[in-house]
Amino acid sequence: MMKIFAKTLDSLFPRFCVHCKIKLNVNEQFLCNGCFSTIKLIDDKNLQIEYLRKFSKDKHINSLFSLYFFENDSPFQSLIHSLKYNGNFRIGELLANKIFDHNKDKLTPLKIDFVIPTPLHHIKRALRGYNQSFYIAKQLGKLLNVPCNTKIVKRISNKESQTSFNIEQRKKKHKKCFYYHQFSKNNK
Repeated sequence: MMKIFAKTLDSLFPRFCVHCKIKLNVNEQFLCNGCFSTIKLIDDKNLQIEYLRKFSKDKHINSLFSLYFFENDSPFQSLIHSLKYNGNFRIGELLANKIFDHNKDKLTPLKIDFVIPTPLHHIKRALRGYNQSFYIAKQLGKLLNVPCNTKIVKRISNKESQTSFNIEQRKKKHKKCFYYHQFSKNNK
């Protein structure tokens, strides 16, 4: 019965792949199977290489979880842009589900108090209307059975878009962008 309803809904309100724009079938979400199959998973070895190259010397991050390689002009970039700029919030849930499913064995043993979405400056949030990382963090928190906390880290500087900067330029610009509230288990 649900499949008939979904097919009827799809014929009345067709959905299209956010990358190649072909009509999606009932079993596809946001990307067609052809586009989704081209997204490259990141393996543990390459993830470790990226961690060592970008984060290990700063001593602020002691582990890193990711699922996909980001490539320009790829279906994955289209998916992220649709979440970030087109208000497709459910893409955040989809990505969180995939991250959790792929990393469940690594994530569940950790003693995670809460998940923190990367905050937007209040002006950028007002202009965009939402924070896309909140939808990933909120769903990941549900899956991990921990709260999503938006109060501990605040963005205090409204810098220009970081999309064209490399990792070192981003680090330099982010040094004074965030404010961290004192944390205790009572202010979850």
